[in-house]
Parts: sequence; structure tokens; C-alpha cells
Amino acid sequence: DIAKDYILRSNCKTVLKWRSESGMRVMSHHHCFSSSIECPLIQKRITAACVEYCTVDGRSFESAAVAGFANLAKQLVNTGATLGSSVSASDLLTHLTTNYCDTCFNGVYLMLDSFLKVYHELPTILADEQKRTYLKIVRDEMELLCLYLKQFHDVIEKLSCEKTLTLHLVVPYK
Repeated sequence: DIAKDYILRSNCKTVLKWRSESGMRVMSHHHCFSSSIECPLIQKRITAACVEYCTVDGRSFESAAVAGFANLAKQLVNTGATLGSSVSASDLLTHLTTNYCDTCFNGVYLMLDSFLKVYHELPTILADEQKRTYLKIVRDEMELLCLYLKQFHDVIEKLSCEKTLTLHLVVPYK
């Protein structure tokens, strides 16, 4: 007989981690997930959080749809399942200065580039007050700004290798 560390709830098919010190309390804290009611509500909350992430941080909406973001979300879900709610999310996230270059240049570049891609389609979906602001934006100047920021984006991407040395690549950009 080998001791098992997991319990399978027969009614909702959820696997729960069992510990001898907590006994069956893990069962009393679990609420069966009703996908028909809770799933759309959870998806709505996630969508709202993604919109807030993009707008507050000045990131393109594409940044929330890439594989890296999905991997981050999966890791956060796994971490939440392992640690529960006793740990602050801000304690687990990397320090802001670690990602300064990406946030400063790449995020702005990606957002403006996304905006340029749909520039001509925007008047059809904007409210009248937003259209007045839209008309103040000079597309040619935005393209020039994007071209300028793209240089930073390209350099940062090229020098962001984690497994290979990139110091020799710095000299051409001097």
C-alpha cells in the first residue's frame, strides 16, 4: 500500500491535494465548479483585467494574446493552486526595473504599431468626442515615431537572448 497525496472529487472530477496534517479539510474548502454559471463570469473578469493591463500600462492588446502572456497566466494559475491566497501577487512578480526597457520602448512601439494598423478603421467605431481627438493625430508623424521606436525595439529584441552571449552584438550599435 502506497500513500496517495491526491483526492478525486467524484461529482466534479476535481483533483485536490491531500496532506495528512490537514486531513479532509481540503474537501470542505472546495466548491464544485459550475461551468455553466461561473465560467462566463470568470472569463469576463479575466477580460476586464487584460483590458486594464493593456490600457494602464500602455501596452498593445496583442501583448495579452501572445504565447508568453498565456504562459505567464498558466504559471500564475498553477502558483495560485499551489500557494493559495496567502501570498501577495506583488511579492511573486519580478522587480519593475528588470523590465524597464521592454516597458519603455517595446510596449509603446507595439501599441502605436497596432494603432497604425487600424488607423483608417477607427472613425467608424469612435464616438463624436473621440473623433475630434482622433482628427488631431497626424498619421505621418505617428509613422515617423514608430520608425524611430522600432529601432529600439529591434535592438532590444536582438540583445535579449538569455542563453547566448550578445556582448559582441553591442558594438555595431555604438
